[in-house]
Amino acid sequence: MITVVDIECTSRDKSPSPYKPENYLVSVGMQAVPEVGVYWCIKHNDQASSILAQKEIQEWLDETTLLVGHNIKFDLSWLLECGFTYDGEIYDTMIFEFLKVGGDPSKRLNLSASCARYGLPVKTDEAGILFNEGIGFESMPWHIVEEYGRNDVDITWMLYHKQMEELNGTA
Repeated sequence: MITVVDIECTSRDKSPSPYKPENYLVSVGMQAVPEVGVYWCIKHNDQASSILAQKEIQEWLDETTLLVGHNIKFDLSWLLECGFTYDGEIYDTMIFEFLKVGGDPSKRLNLSASCARYGLPVKTDEAGILFNEGIGFESMPWHIVEEYGRNDVDITWMLYHKQMEELNGTA
C-alpha cells in the first residue's frame, strides 16, 4: 500500500526537532487513496487525543510498502522517535522537485511552490498565519490544525501522482 504521511509538532525555540525533549507530536495524517485519509490528534491543548492513535498509526505503517512525504525525513524521524516502526521504502516529493529544478536556488521547494508548478492546490493559509504570529500547532484551534494537516496530506498525494506521471511519461 502506498501511504502519504504528514505530521505536525511543537516547535520550541524555533526548532521542530523530534530530538529536543521539550517538543512533541501534535498530529499525524495518513492517506492511501485519493481524498480519503485519517487524521489523529496525538497531543493538543484543547482537543482530546485519539485514543487508538498509536495502534492505528502502527497498523497503517505495517500495511505500507511505500511511505510518501514532502521532506519525508522530517515526518519519518518524528514517527520513529515516537516509537513507531517502519522499514519499507520511502519516497520524497521534495527531493524529486530539487532534482527537477536542478538545484536552482530561485525555485522554492516547499510544498506550496512544488504543487503550484503542477497547477495543483496549495497549502491552506490560516494555520500558517497563526504560526507566523507565534502560535504553535498545539495551541491553534483544533479544526484549523486538522484542516491544515488533511490539506497537506491531500496535496502531497496529488503531487506524488503528478511526479509519477512525469516519471512514467504519462503527464
